[in-house]
Amino acid sequence: MVTLDPRMMAQVVPDHARRVVDDDSHRLVMTRASLLPPRDELLLRLVYSDQLPVRRVGLLLGIPAGTVSRKARRLYRRLEQPLAAALLSPRNQLPVDVRDIAIGYFVLRKRMNHLSAEFGKPVAQVKAALDFIRGWWRAASQRRALE
Repeated sequence: MVTLDPRMMAQVVPDHARRVVDDDSHRLVMTRASLLPPRDELLLRLVYSDQLPVRRVGLLLGIPAGTVSRKARRLYRRLEQPLAAALLSPRNQLPVDVRDIAIGYFVLRKRMNHLSAEFGKPVAQVKAALDFIRGWWRAASQRRALE
């Protein structure tokens, strides 16, 4: 868990920077951000919701501004991808363990061996679950294209 010194926050985060963008897709992406590790979630929230300059976010998190900008863009793009939306949708009927493995791999970018250890399954089963998700996604994409 990332903890911030309140005195530092008061210096770095001006009151006028606390405006939130009122956009449906932005809200969905920021909701999905809760799946990320706490430090990545904080970075996204500071850059996109609080709209702080990347230099200030870098100062808060102790990383260069260029890294903040690059990482924020990558995280945001990953969370707004259609596959991420489909995996996180309450309407999908995927088996829970397959869905969780897919979220870990495609959204959180965990490696197969880490997912294997986390879910207590052999790497071959994790790979089979990911192959299933790829097929499911291809079929869902083709179905949408025909509609």
